[in-house]
Amino acid sequence: MRHRRIGRSKGAGLGALREMKILIDECVPAGLKAQLTSLGHECKTVQEAGYGSKKNGELLMLAEAHWDVLLTSDRKIRYQ
Repeated sequence: MRHRRIGRSKGAGLGALREMKILIDECVPAGLKAQLTSLGHECKTVQEAGYGSKKNGELLMLAEAHWDVLLTSDRKIRYQ
């Protein structure tokens, strides 16, 4: 069983980050998932999460309910 570490441990430096659940949009380079996972984050692409056919507004609502971060390069998504 894998335990998630949240926050900083007693010996952690100032640069220590909390593990995050990151949803990666289709417009983000696929290689970024591997990099973020190697840093300890839980990552899924929109397709892997089953959200591939969702429009931006619906995707935002789903992401907000289940993910810490929606990683996108879509500049118009903030207006949805």
